[in-house]
Amino acid sequence: MEDITVGRYFNLIVCIIVVVSGLYWLRVLDQKWKGEYRFLYRAFVCWWLAWLVWVVIWTLKSIYPSIPNILNLTLTDLNAIFWILVYFNLTRGNQFRIMDSLSLSISIILVLAIGYGGLYLYFGDDSARAYEIQESVELCVGFVATMLIGWAFALRYNTNVVFVVGYAYGFAQPFAFKAFFDVAENESTRKLFIVVLIVLAFLKIVWATVVTRYFLQIPETSESLVMKSNSSSSSGLFQNWTIALAVQTIVLFAVFMFLLFRKMPNFLSEVAKTIGQLVGFFSILVGAVKLWGHLTSKLNLQDDKQKIVDKR
Repeated sequence: MEDITVGRYFNLIVCIIVVVSGLYWLRVLDQKWKGEYRFLYRAFVCWWLAWLVWVVIWTLKSIYPSIPNILNLTLTDLNAIFWILVYFNLTRGNQFRIMDSLSLSISIILVLAIGYGGLYLYFGDDSARAYEIQESVELCVGFVATMLIGWAFALRYNTNVVFVVGYAYGFAQPFAFKAFFDVAENESTRKLFIVVLIVLAFLKIVWATVVTRYFLQIPETSESLVMKSNSSSSSGLFQNWTIALAVQTIVLFAVFMFLLFRKMPNFLSEVAKTIGQLVGFFSILVGAVKLWGHLTSKLNLQDDKQKIVDKR
């Protein structure tokens, strides 16, 4: 158990150093990035907050190893949300405002909260099964979030270095999760987890160094890297279909339904029951997201009007 603890301390110390040194970089970037490049400072703030969450996660696990895993998973979600905000700030540039970050954060939190709530409600007493699914979702979200950061830097700075490091870190997530929660079946597995945690700490050092280096560099443009769709040229999902595409789709659905009725006659009743339970959750989710979108659009409109008044 000591060896596992040492591996956790490796990661905790690295995270603490990055957070403390990040206070200096926050001041530097606050003075460096003004006007149209202010989005770089906001992106770094999200980056720093993600590391701060990591400090909390590793501190709790190092000091209180028996802390409920559900709390660690929740904090991991928060960490991933900050990664995603880094991606949106970098790719949307000066068009992505603070209210956009807040709106996106709340939308993601609502999706996760309702999704996980419905998951645990559906499984009822079998909370262990719900936890396993949540852990799998966490792995996917964590991997995608690190890849998104790499992709954002590739688009903004025309570099693949952050993307490669992000891919390596994301690829290590499944092993890191098992090592973090100490799911070791034997001594050899435990020794492997020690190596995984130390490698993870090393990847954190490379990750922090490379990303901070690019945050200090001015990109070619501050404009959004996402093309705005032209309503006149865009088409709906069911427009401009060819006969071949329609035939392919019909055949696929026909074969699928045939196999479903033939091999699993009771499956549809179970699906109908599940859909009935999930429709209520998604209805609440959609309603909450629409309400929040309506409120934020009003706030953004008021912000735009205020800017026009200030310019006058």
